[in-house]
Amino acid sequence: MKDTLYGITALIEIVLIAGGVYLALKSPRPKAYTTLLKLFIFTGVNGAVSFLMIKIYSIVEAWGSV
Repeated sequence: MKDTLYGITALIEIVLIAGGVYLALKSPRPKAYTTLLKLFIFTGVNGAVSFLMIKIYSIVEAWGSV
């Protein structure tokens, strides 16, 4: 189950990063920097969310085994 959770969060991150890079490359030069900045902020938030999901899952797993 944990492997599935890791896989799903990794897939979401890859899609978001690819989408952000595509938008950054598609947009004109000055806008590209703000798009990349938004992408870094977004991936940071997404990384935090996936970390929390894995933490919550491990807590629930430990609680279930007691």
